[in-house]
Amino acid sequence: MSSIQEILAREAREAGMRPAHLLEHDRRPHMLAVRFRVYWLMRQTGASYPQIGKLMNRTHATIMSGVKRYERDYRSGYNRGAGNDPGVNQ
Repeated sequence: MSSIQEILAREAREAGMRPAHLLEHDRRPHMLAVRFRVYWLMRQTGASYPQIGKLMNRTHATIMSGVKRYERDYRSGYNRGAGNDPGVNQ
């Protein structure tokens, strides 16, 4: 299993779901928050946007957008306390 696959499995488990749930096109805020965190963590390993997109069944542009939103909204603390921060402070 590659490191980006391990990230997907670990983050899904920590969020109380199966990795397949993160591959669905569910746009509920909690799902987006977890998915964006996964994209961001995968980028930290050096994975390219197309590599992440292939694993996550998304376009590279979707991955880029998710990483930017994670950095803007979740990592910065914008949504902390709103109940949809997927463990940024852990």
